[in-house]
Amino acid sequence: MVNRNLKSKLRERYSRLQGLDGVSYSDECRYLLNFVHSDSYCNDLLTELEARASVDVLAWIKARDQDPHLAFPPTEGDRAKICYTLLKIGVGAPNPLNQYLQCGRWFGRRPTSDHVLRQYTEEIIKPLIDYMCDRIDDEHNLFHVIQRFKLKCEWFRREELYARYSDNPRTGETDLTNQLRASLFDAGIDFPFSEPESPSGKADTVASPGTPSPLVLEAKIYDPERGKHTNNLRQGFHQVLRYAEDYQSSVGYLVIFNCSDHDLVITPEAGTEPEYPVRLDHGGKTFFVIAINLNPSRPSASKEDTSSRRTVLYEQLVGREEDSE
Repeated sequence: MVNRNLKSKLRERYSRLQGLDGVSYSDECRYLLNFVHSDSYCNDLLTELEARASVDVLAWIKARDQDPHLAFPPTEGDRAKICYTLLKIGVGAPNPLNQYLQCGRWFGRRPTSDHVLRQYTEEIIKPLIDYMCDRIDDEHNLFHVIQRFKLKCEWFRREELYARYSDNPRTGETDLTNQLRASLFDAGIDFPFSEPESPSGKADTVASPGTPSPLVLEAKIYDPERGKHTNNLRQGFHQVLRYAEDYQSSVGYLVIFNCSDHDLVITPEAGTEPEYPVRLDHGGKTFFVIAINLNPSRPSASKEDTSSRRTVLYEQLVGREEDSE
């Protein structure tokens, strides 16, 4: 029911653009972008789209300006990434209407602006909406499932999971990873295999192998009190990097079960802006790092002493696997 309602809302946003012109059209495009960013499911879907789709959008736009007959890339994901980027460029432009008109003229020159905007709606907005609705049907939103698992653990199961880990730290990493795999399965993700063999060894979790969007995931514990230091996280990053290469995936996930009583901060590459989720680009691939805070004794945000935070630098995480603490 939730997904059906979301699809209806997206279709309604598309319908509102039809027949509009001028300032009204620009306003509605801005409202559409605000809507997909404010909805967690849509926002997570588009975050993963940007990471998985390989097209160089700015290069494609430049080529299209020079060749009005240039077609979209062959995959729907690449086309959707182009459409999404064009929508963001338009909304952020000093004169959004001119941007929409310029793009609309790529698909046929018409004498009036309302015809050109109709072209923009059909060729840019509609493919983006169709892509999201198709993925909602497929429940093809791995990133969103992992995000929800994080919230479920932190909001409802923190004491339970931490107690299970504390009772047997030796098997804690496996137990917590199994909880995540079960959550993926419950969400409708096919075959969240445990430790499947690959040329580089055994990954913690691989789902939908052989598809265009396999899930490659490694889970690690951060708990310096029990000997799980930054080098454990670095090992996990290099493992998911190798498995992403083995399974030809452009995206990988490193899930960190933070069992310490400190907040864990992962920094992006120098020169890039911090963002959530933490996104690391390395080796031509994108890796999302998601920390799940399990220690019930960790202070709340209002009581946290910022000096107690533990920071893991990008260079520490992607550095040589054999490096020591």
